[in-house]
Order: sequence, then structure tokens, then C-alpha cells
Amino acid sequence: MAPQQYKLCQPCRFTIAKSKVSFNYSWTMTKYPMLFILFLPAWLMAQTDSTLQTVLLETKEQEMIVSPSLSAMLVGERQWEVNLFNFLTTRDIKNIRITKTSFSGNPDTTISFFQSTRLEQRLQLQYGLPAGRRLNLGLDLYATHLRTDEDIHSSPLRVLGNQQSSGQSQRSISAIGPRIRWMPFVFLPELSVQGSAVFGLSKDLTTRQLYGRDRTQLLGQMTFYQRFRPWLYAFVQTDVSVFLKNDDFQNNTFSFPLFFYTSAQLVGLRARAYPKVYGLFSWSYAIVYDDNTRGEEWLVKRSFELQVGLGLLAQLEPRWGLTLWAQQPVAYGSESASSEVVARSWYGISLGVRYHWIPKSLRQSAGAIPP
Repeated sequence: MAPQQYKLCQPCRFTIAKSKVSFNYSWTMTKYPMLFILFLPAWLMAQTDSTLQTVLLETKEQEMIVSPSLSAMLVGERQWEVNLFNFLTTRDIKNIRITKTSFSGNPDTTISFFQSTRLEQRLQLQYGLPAGRRLNLGLDLYATHLRTDEDIHSSPLRVLGNQQSSGQSQRSISAIGPRIRWMPFVFLPELSVQGSAVFGLSKDLTTRQLYGRDRTQLLGQMTFYQRFRPWLYAFVQTDVSVFLKNDDFQNNTFSFPLFFYTSAQLVGLRARAYPKVYGLFSWSYAIVYDDNTRGEEWLVKRSFELQVGLGLLAQLEPRWGLTLWAQQPVAYGSESASSEVVARSWYGISLGVRYHWIPKSLRQSAGAIPP
């Protein structure tokens, strides 16, 4: 019997030979409905595991659809993905200092302003394990640049230099961590799950605190996308981040970001036309809590932010891509009584570069990308 083609989604197709397994659907569903419900996903996964390599390599175009900070694509067996994300954020801080005078007893309030800029570079390496596992393993390496400037009109790009007339700059390879990326269901390739752990590299506690790496961070991320038209995608990404307590910090800190973004193709609508350019729109909401070991409430809210963003994604050719993104908070708040962010001074810019490496032997055998 000839294999039957099942079309799961626009970018991916695979083949299942129905003659491989004999399964009495009607009898099982009638007599044992719960067994049918429980074992149907496992049966489907067993049928498609052996063809997953074909799924990945028969894809005619290796599209790069990623958020400003995360790639959700699983690469095939013996393939590599390299991402370099660069995030520049700057904001003006209003610092409030209250002291008591020895004469009147009334508190004196001193207000000062400074510009805080952070450039974080994240190098992500991902490697595809044997196709049946639907699993990628990787490593993240973080480099952090910081600048505090008394001149709030200073250029944020000074974070790259050593200019010291009005502020100070610091930089370091700040953290490293393993990453795992997984496709839970081969019949739902639009869904991917990731997990990682991030460890500060400096042995000095003050340095780790300066870069925000004084505690181990655990990250879980889930991404789901849907293709509504050949040129229109929508994505939802949910994250859970936990900074673990230690001897120097008595509370765990939880962050729950939610991202939604759409991608509309502007250039390169024909199948083999390159470059392809996409317009991007996003909004994200993140809320931060500390656990509360002494009070009645388990979690204590520390801050929140709602951001919107616009960007462009350029797929230069099947293996190379660029992402440019600009974001700005439209609402935010903090429980800090000693400082606050000056309105309309906070924005971020992200530049991402991606390379997808496929061995020449795989490219030639699959015909996915010309050798």
C-alpha cells in the first residue's frame, strides 16, 4: 500500500505508512474509551518518530521566526544553530535619599538623577541530537556591559567605551548555563519547550551582585506559533524565571513574563526568493515577586512592566538571519521607596544574528538547501 501524506502545518510535512500497524479504532474506542484516549498520543508519536528527520529536512525553507531573545526552532540531527542576541536598555533613575538632621529632627530629602544603561550579549549554541528524541542541547554564554552616568543626556552607546568624565563603565563575561530545547509532540511542531540554568562566573560576591548574577537562575520557556496565511504568523511565549535564594539573599524571586507577537512577511513572498523580510509587532507583560517566608502572603509583588515593540526580521538566505527590535514600556511600577524610573526615559533595542549549520551530506541527501 502506498504511504499516505498527512499535512500537519504549512511549513512541515511528513509521511506515515499506514500499513505498518494494524489497529482496530472502532473496537478500542467502543470497549475501552479511556485506553484509547491515554494511548492514542503515544501511538501517534511512535508512528512518527522514525520520520522526524524527514520532517526537518524535507522542509523547503528553513524559516527563522524568533523573538528578540529566543529562538524556538529545533534543528535536526547533527545540525547546529548559533544565535547572538544583543540587548541594549537604558533608563533615567530618580534617586531619593532621606536623612534626619540633628537640629530640627525633620528629615531632609536629597534627590539626584542618573542614567543607567545595560548591554547584555547572549551567545546561544544549540546542537541537534538523534531525530527520534526531538531534542536539542545547548549552552548560553552571557557578556554584560554596564554604565552609570550622571549626565542623563549622555549617549547610551557610551556603555561600549571607557569614558569617565561623567560616569563609569564595567564589563565582564558574567554568566554561563546549559540549555535544553524539546518538541513534546511531533504532530504539533508549532509547540516547543525550553529549559535552562544560569550561573554567575565571578568568584567575587560584589561583582556578581553588580551584574545581577549573585543567585542561580532557572528558566522555563514555552513557545507556540500558528500560521494563518503564507505571510502571517502569530506567536505566544510564556516564561517562568526563578532566582534561587542563598546565604546572601533570603528569598526566591519569581518572574512571569508573557509575550505575544505577530510577524507579517513584507518582501520575498515567492518560495525561493531571498532575502525575506518580515515586519514584527509585539507586546509583553512581566511581573516580579519575592516569596514571603515571614508574612501571611506567599508572594510579595515587587515590580511589573508592560512593553510594546516594533521590529524587522530579515532572512538573508536559508541559513542566515537578522532581527532588529525596539521596545518601550507603556506601564511599569516598582515597590522601591528609594528610586523610580523617570517617565518616557526607558527603552530597549535588540539586535540578533542567527546561523543554522547543516552538514553538507544532509543538505545534498534531503535537497532542503542547495549544497
